[in-house]
Amino acid sequence: MSHAGEVLITDFRPVAVPTDELQFLSYQLGEHQGHMLRLNPNRHTPAVLPSPVSGWHEIHIGFMGASGLQLRLSGEPCFRWVESLVQWDRKDEQGEETFWQVADLSARHFEFLPQMLERRYDQRQAQIAYLRLVPIDPNRSKEQLEQRRTTRTAGAVIDSHKMFGTYAPKSLDEIRGLLVPFVDSDFWLHFTCVFPPLLDSIRT
Repeated sequence: MSHAGEVLITDFRPVAVPTDELQFLSYQLGEHQGHMLRLNPNRHTPAVLPSPVSGWHEIHIGFMGASGLQLRLSGEPCFRWVESLVQWDRKDEQGEETFWQVADLSARHFEFLPQMLERRYDQRQAQIAYLRLVPIDPNRSKEQLEQRRTTRTAGAVIDSHKMFGTYAPKSLDEIRGLLVPFVDSDFWLHFTCVFPPLLDSIRT
């Protein structure tokens, strides 16, 4: 659904010149077409895209095919892990959109890193097809955040098992990236399963 004043970022070529670590692939996904960003799994330097808008916005992420990457806004303390749903029969040309967060995008940058795909049991690419930025009244955005803090009723279990689970964080920053999305959500209780060797890697 489109909203008045929304901005679509469907062409990620302004991020940088293509290299072995960055690819820009043309795509057609429903009514959206452009050049998606794909990152080499071994890339350690964030790809950066300045926000084209100012003020408070809802940020929606568009994926094409099985996708996953790390994303943050400039000034945030850690990257968040974002990805498409696990669907074993997904085709490469199929896509989906997911809500990410509400934020003030004034003088901000989007920063992208690949997800640790070698730890995934299901196969996917470190890529993003588009960003959809929907303007929102500042007062409404604050009301949304406050309401979520007072109406939390849900619980979550994060499976960090190395072989069959979705995630396998290996550092405190990666653990933060998994937990931060729950801060302004309806989740109030979390259980995280940790594979024993992970504890040793974090301690060292």
